[in-house]
Amino acid sequence: MDIAVEHSAFLKQRLSVRASGWFSGPRLLLNGAPLTKKRGVYLARADNGGDVPIRLKIVLGDPIPVLTIGGETVRLVRPLTWYEYVWAAIPLVLLFVGGALGAFVGTVTTYANVRILRAPRGSAARYGFSGLATVGAFIIFFAVVVVLQSVIGGRGR
Repeated sequence: MDIAVEHSAFLKQRLSVRASGWFSGPRLLLNGAPLTKKRGVYLARADNGGDVPIRLKIVLGDPIPVLTIGGETVRLVRPLTWYEYVWAAIPLVLLFVGGALGAFVGTVTTYANVRILRAPRGSAARYGFSGLATVGAFIIFFAVVVVLQSVIGGRGR
């Protein structure tokens, strides 16, 4: 998902951010071409011909970073509210009851929930899909536990 960045230094060009994926961090693009990062800073050629330093600040668990363009902070999307973070983090309960398997399923589902809550849909759809993902995570977790217990428990008999 590419998000257009609106800034006065890039009115004639297309500056955008590609949200982080499952296995990759966010990327900064200028006119569709990825910019390279050197020492944590991207240098982008502005409309006036000068280089503008851009930093991406990663917010824990959020696939959309906050930009700092030449000292000015630019938010690409509104920050999630506290209750959206709580809703997204419900699968983390599996961390406390499920060991490594619970940690894996809970963490992956929490990240998926944040991405779902960032989707350009209505509130009911976002919360509905996120709730389905959470219920699905619990079902998958308990199904895998039952299978593992029957396989491991069956050998000792």
